[in-house]
Amino acid sequence: MNRELEILVLAYDALLESHGNETKAATVAFESKVDDALERHPGISGDTLRRMIVLAHRNWLNAQRMPPSMPLKA
Repeated sequence: MNRELEILVLAYDALLESHGNETKAATVAFESKVDDALERHPGISGDTLRRMIVLAHRNWLNAQRMPPSMPLKA
């Protein structure tokens, strides 16, 4: 995953994990990062970028759950 997408995924994760008063700040931070990315990549739509972030976030969560190495043989 490239660094820019990773930053967006982490901001999206922070938004999903936020509660109460944190939610507004997390939303503002996420939308700001999305807007910055859209400015750097004018050929992509906001909907497409958000779908990419959700998919990358799902893959990132799955990768976090996998063991880092193969288990030892018994």
